[in-house]
Amino acid sequence: MVRVIPKHPGQVRPRHLIPAALVVALASSAVGAVLGPPGIVVLAALVGAYAFGVLVASGAAARGLDVRSAAVLPLVYPVLHLGYGTGLLLGLVRFRSGWASGSLQRAVRSIVRRASS
Repeated sequence: MVRVIPKHPGQVRPRHLIPAALVVALASSAVGAVLGPPGIVVLAALVGAYAFGVLVASGAAARGLDVRSAAVLPLVYPVLHLGYGTGLLLGLVRFRSGWASGSLQRAVRSIVRRASS
């Protein structure tokens, strides 16, 4: 995805960036949790809300699946989300020289414009 954004910034959708936002939120709240009790509350709330969402999505997706497949769904979603989000962030760092053309700014403007309309 990171290599495609500079070439086609208008194709980026908010859903492409949400896993990266999740990774940033988890990492920053984990740092906050080390610093004190308010950070622990924020981290617990974030993890709890995400876990709830994963369980709801897993329950909806499990309809018609065998028990074994349905049982692993709550593990599949975090692996996909955290893997995609981490990969996107690492790609942004690794290929940062590709952003010199202003394509990141165009991608962000395109997302904001679509979200506001």
